[in-house]
Amino acid sequence: MKNFSTDHACVACGRSGNGTTCYHHLYTKRVRRDLQYTDFNLIPVCMEHHAEFHNKGTFHMAEKYDGVSEFLIRMGWLYDDYREKYYHPKAQNSL
Repeated sequence: MKNFSTDHACVACGRSGNGTTCYHHLYTKRVRRDLQYTDFNLIPVCMEHHAEFHNKGTFHMAEKYDGVSEFLIRMGWLYDDYREKYYHPKAQNSL
């Protein structure tokens, strides 16, 4: 199994990595196992913000933290106003 800890800083708060941050899967491993290792699907966050992602969702995180919305834009994520969900053009499902 691949280790998802990272030295990248948390995109929400900027907290330095040093192995204390991890990758959150925007498309969950259970829903899209085929995307679990793709760069656009992995966002580096500290444990506090990882929990917030799971509790509040991607839209909340992008609205609250500029670093999250900047990451999503940089990685090619789009927001569907009609469905009120983020999605990536390279994937069929949406968040």
